[in-house]
Amino acid sequence: MKSDKSLGSTSRLSQPMRPATLSALEPLTRSEIDALRQKKRRISDSYQKTLAKSFPVNQG
Repeated sequence: MKSDKSLGSTSRLSQPMRPATLSALEPLTRSEIDALRQKKRRISDSYQKTLAKSFPVNQG
């Protein structure tokens, strides 16, 4: 007959393991940072163009 303790430890082993949270804290590489900056610039440029079309400024 198995003890309750052995049953509890078996059920804990069958649960899926969580990913390590430390992997989310790894610093970005220089190329990843540059790529994010470029993406930010493209988004900003696109947004500015959209605003300029929606709210034209009279230059006169």
